[in-house]
Amino acid sequence: MATGPGTKPKIRLLHGLARCGGTLISRCLGSMDGIALLSEIHPRGLKQFHPMIQAQRWYDLFDEADLAKISAAGDLPYGDLMALIARKFDRSGRTLILRDWTHLDFHGLPFVEASPGRPTHAPTLAGHFAVLPAAIVRHPLDQWLSIRRLVVIQGRIDMAGYMRGYRLFAENAAHIPYIRYEDFTADPGSALRRLCDGLEAPFDPGFATRWARYKNVTGDRQHGPGAEATEILPAQRHRPDEALLAAAADNADYRRALDILGYDHPV
Repeated sequence: MATGPGTKPKIRLLHGLARCGGTLISRCLGSMDGIALLSEIHPRGLKQFHPMIQAQRWYDLFDEADLAKISAAGDLPYGDLMALIARKFDRSGRTLILRDWTHLDFHGLPFVEASPGRPTHAPTLAGHFAVLPAAIVRHPLDQWLSIRRLVVIQGRIDMAGYMRGYRLFAENAAHIPYIRYEDFTADPGSALRRLCDGLEAPFDPGFATRWARYKNVTGDRQHGPGAEATEILPAQRHRPDEALLAAAADNADYRRALDILGYDHPV
């Protein structure tokens, strides 16, 4: 995290909506030498996933004296907390990547009642860091078919609401480095190298022999992209019924998202 006078240290922020393959990709990144990844971190999601807990449990980052000082200081503002964590990782020689819990900003339910439809994590970090963002995207229809199967989502988000949030996410992703989940599964090494380049993080090809054993990550590892697999296979598309295809084709947010990210509608 070397910086010059008046410059801010860099922090890497990886965005991705739920069911985009983020858990699998995070396992690959986290298994790379020189990288430390904290998973599904967001200032509105600290009750579910706290960066301090992950940093200590997964990386043994703080000693007893550190923890005593933090406890005595009380609750730190989010930016101060992340600055403290980032400094410790920097001193350990690791590049920190925060996997953003992007669902909270673009869909929200059932974890938060209202989502703003824009990224809110980076602004909370901007006072302390130069934020380097990147994103993972997946075909919006495939992603909807996957997320609607989740028990916590069923009955809470309909397709129209989902596509509205996806379109807003796509409009933001288009302006930062991003990789497609489909490209990642076709050629993991090339896609991850591009992602690391976008994040200005060191790429380690040794991930290919380590990712399957890497467990320090949050997310659904029992269903969908990334489950408890031991190899990365090309994404398989499950064709939806004709009614759903027609409803998607009539949805303006869906069509706009396809245009933004260069996807095609299934025919």
